[in-house]
Amino acid sequence: MKKHTARLRQATHEISDRAPPRRPGSIEWTTQEERLIEQYYGRTTTEEFRACHLPERSISAIQHRARALGLTHRAQLWRPEEDDVLREHYGRLPLKEIQSRFLPNRPLGGIHGRATNLRLTRDAWAPWSARELRIVKRCYGRESMKELARRLPLRSSASIYEKARHLGLSHEKGPPWSAEELEVVRRYYGRMRTREIRQQYLPHRTIGAIARAGRLEGLGGPAKEVWTEEEDRLLREHYPKLPITELQTRYLPHRSREAVRGHLHVMGLRKFRSEPWSAEEIAALRQLYPNLGKNAKIEGRSQRSVIACARQLGLWCARSNR
Repeated sequence: MKKHTARLRQATHEISDRAPPRRPGSIEWTTQEERLIEQYYGRTTTEEFRACHLPERSISAIQHRARALGLTHRAQLWRPEEDDVLREHYGRLPLKEIQSRFLPNRPLGGIHGRATNLRLTRDAWAPWSARELRIVKRCYGRESMKELARRLPLRSSASIYEKARHLGLSHEKGPPWSAEELEVVRRYYGRMRTREIRQQYLPHRTIGAIARAGRLEGLGGPAKEVWTEEEDRLLREHYPKLPITELQTRYLPHRSREAVRGHLHVMGLRKFRSEPWSAEEIAALRQLYPNLGKNAKIEGRSQRSVIACARQLGLWCARSNR
């Protein structure tokens, strides 16, 4: 009986050493499933392995079991179609773009290492085709770089700029401005946003070109939206009852927070440094803060100022320890 018990314990220890304990509620792995992992794991991506061999198992479960079987460091072999992708695009596209568009399952280091093994260098830039050169000559300086990049999806902005410089186009001006175009600039520049002028009247001109034409005409800078009386009323009504972020989000979404903050300074509603707290304000804060916390409202004080004063008075710690 003792010999039988000893053999049973020895067998139990061998099984526990060979396979880690299962998680509660998990389905026990069969010998056939483990053989599939040992035979095919690492030869393709984990997603393809799961779809072909173990569709009832999750990807994380397969990876966990592979690590338990000692297959952690087995690298996924590169397939011929992946090598073809590298040969076609390496050196023509940025490494991150190659990963996001063609090789999402490969890390950047793995892509660079594979390119090195294939003796692909970044100096081996693909020659520009006649079609690409025609696009650069026709559109550079007349369209924005963003629009030009859409026409040349396999070329980066830096590559397009370098090619234009080699072609002598980097300082080339667009077509001469007609009298009608200059009249549009004189009439609307400084009264409308440059982007709106381009969209409505000069769609074939870039924003930078319109701005340069406006400066050459002595029209000054682009227009800024004038603050209306309604906007001023909203600021006087809600500041400093509401923080600037909430005030901008709820009532002035078309204005930036920096613009709201700057206009408050212009209106005299906000100072760079607030005035010292009076005895009456401190007394009111001592009375309101224990019950309301940071929601306590003190006339003429922002929420941030209320919290800062409460910390200095020790009311913050007293409330947090309650």
